[in-house]
Amino acid sequence: MKFRHLFAAGLAASLIAGLAPLHSHAQAPPAAPGKMGMTWVTRTDHPHPVTGTAAVSCHRADKTSCDPYKGDTRCDTPLQILCITQNKDLYPQPASVTNDPGQWTRWAFGIVGTTKPMAAPSTLSAANKACEAEFGKGWRVAEHHDGAGWGLKAFGGVGSQSKKFWVDIKNQPNAICWDRSK
Repeated sequence: MKFRHLFAAGLAASLIAGLAPLHSHAQAPPAAPGKMGMTWVTRTDHPHPVTGTAAVSCHRADKTSCDPYKGDTRCDTPLQILCITQNKDLYPQPASVTNDPGQWTRWAFGIVGTTKPMAAPSTLSAANKACEAEFGKGWRVAEHHDGAGWGLKAFGGVGSQSKKFWVDIKNQPNAICWDRSK
């Protein structure tokens, strides 16, 4: 079982660090001017160098949080999109990675990575295509509830702790830049 965790962590690290984009980066038009979207950041206690895992969250090091109801960042701001691929059988939770108290940041059974910075696409489909263009089939935009809500832990890497990235939220249409119906 430990080998499987090491293999998954190694696979995640190599996917995030060394995989070249698989497709071109065609983008949908950006969201409406002045609209706001929700963003997350890397948690200060990650990346974890031993397990190859990352933790991302709505909560920032300066004690502020994202706004999952109205958005917190202008949609025309070029940011990376947080992408995820999930599979409970392939990406089990490492024994040394714990879920946070309160059950809001949990293991997401996946790998995370980020796209190149871009203004938020105007449709969820275009945002998901940006993830697939960067990492391949089966990747999509990470969603606010993938790790139970407010944060998640997964294999992979997302870069600097000071960077924000776009995240989807399925039940708050006023907090996202894109149209979820398209």
